[in-house]
Amino acid sequence: MQRARWNKRLQTLLLGWFLLGCSASTELKVRYYRNPAELLSSKPILVRQVDSASRQLADQVRKILAGSGYRILQDTEITAVMLEPFGSGQVLPLTDYTEIEVRLSLDSPRHDSQTGTRKVNLQDCNYLLEKSPCSSRSGEVRFLTSRIIREAKGELLIRNANQDPVPLRFSVSVSSSGVLPASTNAELSKALNDALRHLLKGYLKQNINESTGLKIDALAHDLIQGKLYEAAAIRIRRHEDDHDAYYYALGYIEELRANFSGAREHYRTGEKDAERPQLFNAAIKRLGLLKTQQEVNADS
Repeated sequence: MQRARWNKRLQTLLLGWFLLGCSASTELKVRYYRNPAELLSSKPILVRQVDSASRQLADQVRKILAGSGYRILQDTEITAVMLEPFGSGQVLPLTDYTEIEVRLSLDSPRHDSQTGTRKVNLQDCNYLLEKSPCSSRSGEVRFLTSRIIREAKGELLIRNANQDPVPLRFSVSVSSSGVLPASTNAELSKALNDALRHLLKGYLKQNINESTGLKIDALAHDLIQGKLYEAAAIRIRRHEDDHDAYYYALGYIEELRANFSGAREHYRTGEKDAERPQLFNAAIKRLGLLKTQQEVNADS
């Protein structure tokens, strides 16, 4: 009984600190995305590797496209292998689809080495001597630096029914150097991922980060980042005194909840007496973009 009372008091204290306690301030940054400038395909996409050497590249293509909202089909060859023990024959998608054939050509590692020298200063000391216990002379150290170079060429062949295939090609080169050079596998994987994103840039969602220059309650900011929007709104209402920050933060919280009408109401209210009305005007225009994107994505 006593413990239950203490727990209730503790909860009351924590709630009071949450509602009334002060924290530092931090800048509110807006994050949203734009739909691709051009759709790679409105149909489901089947990513097919031409050989085992292309498997990693095909996996990266699937991950990147799926992250931008494209529907990725299971590779029919993999599915066939999985179903083979059950006596299944060839497996094909039941609906129309776009096929992306992925090919990666990886060259054998190239090795080279280079000798070099570095000047050093050598000292010899005998502290038993009272005067000039140390003597020095210059010298030269020779060393050998080795380097591993890996080069790769990739190709994506986009196939649609009744259309000519569209090839997209790229090449990458990575290296590692040192007395004992490290493996280039991690660098190669990153280089392939970066090259793919650059190659497919026009077909991918654009993640946009914008600085507002507005300072809000740090705890409210953390709650927004944690998607605890109701709690964040409570903090803003109780702790934010700045007019622009107050209405912009409340509008942004509703925007993140996809409540565009509520967000617009806060932005328009804040715009009336704002020191930076252009900030609220830009936010209202952004709402129009997001609503349009939402409708397009719902229809596709």
